Amino acid sequence: NGTLATKILAVSLILTFGTVNYFGVKMGALTVNFFTLAKTLPLAIFVGIGLFHIKMGNFQGALNTDMNTLGSAIFLSLWPLQGFE
Repeated sequence: NGTLATKILAVSLILTFGTVNYFGVKMGALTVNFFTLAKTLPLAIFVGIGLFHIKMGNFQGALNTDMNTLGSAIFLSLWPLQGFE
C-alpha cells in the first residue's frame, strides 16, 4: 500500500541498478565504490571534526581500575558480539 511517489522511486531504482548491471562488472564496481565513499566520507568528516573537541581531562582515571573490573567490562562489552563464534 505504497504511495505513488514510493512506487516511482522503487521503479527508478530498479531501472537504474538494472542499467548499471547491464554495463558489467566494472560499472558495478564503480557504483559500489561511489556508494562506499558516499557513506564513509561523512563519518570520516564527523570523526575528524570531533578529534579537535576531545578533552583529555575526561579520560583521567579511566584506567585506574583493577584487572577484575577491567575484565568484567571487556566481557560485558563483547557479550552482544557473540556472533563472531
